[in-house]
Amino acid sequence: MDASTLKKTVLECLKDGELRGEFQSLIQEMVTGAVAEAMAARDTEIAELKDQLKRTTDQLNDLEQYSRRLCVNITGVPEMTGESTDQIVTDLAKMAGVAVTPSDIDRSHRIGIAWTVPEAANGFTYLFLLFSSWSDFCYLRSCWTG
Repeated sequence: MDASTLKKTVLECLKDGELRGEFQSLIQEMVTGAVAEAMAARDTEIAELKDQLKRTTDQLNDLEQYSRRLCVNITGVPEMTGESTDQIVTDLAKMAGVAVTPSDIDRSHRIGIAWTVPEAANGFTYLFLLFSSWSDFCYLRSCWTG
């Protein structure tokens, strides 16, 4: 049987309502099965990606918490034009008897809005690189504040 004869036979069969219903059911089952397989694969992939996103978010939160652990805020130090907040930290530590060098400090900067009066007190924050320097400084700071 050649292709054109087969095509004519199938078209004649589709004119019959009962056979057409069977063909529709057969095609519907095949399509439904294929869609279900594709959806299951996508659902699995989505679940894996959600899990990966949660793990990555948790790791990021852990890293952010770890980096904030070594931050110290200082207030009440007058702001001067051209000052170095790193130098202020090392000077305060020296007055307290703690050896802090600029290489112990990751970064320091004033926080808040810059005042128009140069000598106005505005707090600043700094981040130690070494836990030991942070620990020594914080211990003495707690002694100052009681």
